Amino acid sequence: MTPAMIDQIAGWLGASRGSVESAAKGGIPGLLATMLSATQNNASAADAFATALKGQSPDMLSGLGDMLSRDPAGLGAQGSDLLSGIIGGGRMGTFASTLSRFAGFPEGAGGPFLGLLTNFVMGKLGGIARERGLDASGVLGLLSSDKAAIAQAMPRELANSLRSAGMLDAVGAELDALDAPVRATPPRAQVEPVATLSQPVHTPRMPQAAAIPAGRPWWHWLVGLLILGLILWLLSNLFGGDRTEEVAEGATTSALMVGDVDVGSRMRTAMSDLTTSLAGITSTETATSAMATLTRVQGDLTSLAPSISQLGAEGKSALSALIGGQLPALEETVTKLMGNSDYAGIIGPALTAIIDQIKAFVA
Repeated sequence: MTPAMIDQIAGWLGASRGSVESAAKGGIPGLLATMLSATQNNASAADAFATALKGQSPDMLSGLGDMLSRDPAGLGAQGSDLLSGIIGGGRMGTFASTLSRFAGFPEGAGGPFLGLLTNFVMGKLGGIARERGLDASGVLGLLSSDKAAIAQAMPRELANSLRSAGMLDAVGAELDALDAPVRATPPRAQVEPVATLSQPVHTPRMPQAAAIPAGRPWWHWLVGLLILGLILWLLSNLFGGDRTEEVAEGATTSALMVGDVDVGSRMRTAMSDLTTSLAGITSTETATSAMATLTRVQGDLTSLAPSISQLGAEGKSALSALIGGQLPALEETVTKLMGNSDYAGIIGPALTAIIDQIKAFVA
């Protein structure tokens, strides 16, 4: 997923880029652990997981960007329905609110993001099932083979909150092992005062991630690496991108430079500030408070106009892509706010001018 797509998600949710990254890094292993816990002793949950897995088309992941641009709310709702069917609506709500608090999301953003993330995770699991010829039981068995990897990937704060809500039973023992106090190693002089033939020299332990516990089949260690690889793959595709994407992003940045003015960076900041400000409007008091940000954003856009007018064809195309992906969700938010006469009377003139200015940039 490119940086532009991350910005698009952040704009859609009214959240910061850092919050989106934190939510994904905690949400991916959290989803795997929660689905394992829900399905381990529940036939209906396992059936719902199997149905969701079968419904993943081969081109789901490659089409994620297009679906996100066209209908982010619909994509989030689709994933929410999948997850609710597997873990239950109540637990879905608990997971969403817990993840939202952990990531610092605006109120109500946790559910839509969790739905989006569910689509991504299930899409990848569906790909693994096709590649390895596995059914749903096989995929769950693969994940269960080394639950320690999933437990270790979860941020402790998020794991503790989800566990307190009774949602991580499948990895409870693994979380306990991670939280167990590590015994301090005695000083070397006490462990091996003299190395003799009858007293073998002390050998330092390998780091935990590389150690293979005694009596544990070697293939379990490989499964652990596979699970960690799955988590890393999901994260890298959400926030990393390949070298081609990096080159394309660099070219886009160059196209949006006018002298020493970084039009792309300033436009992303303005759009992010705008969506975050609008997401916080829930009363006449917050609408009044938002006017300071709206006035500043309007001034920033006005000052950018001369530079935008100097963009070449490539720069104008890049700017249209940057703005166009966020504009539908932004307009939907504006329409809802303007439908409230109390809010419209306060923010209406400034907000109308801002939207008209943004649309003029991509006309």
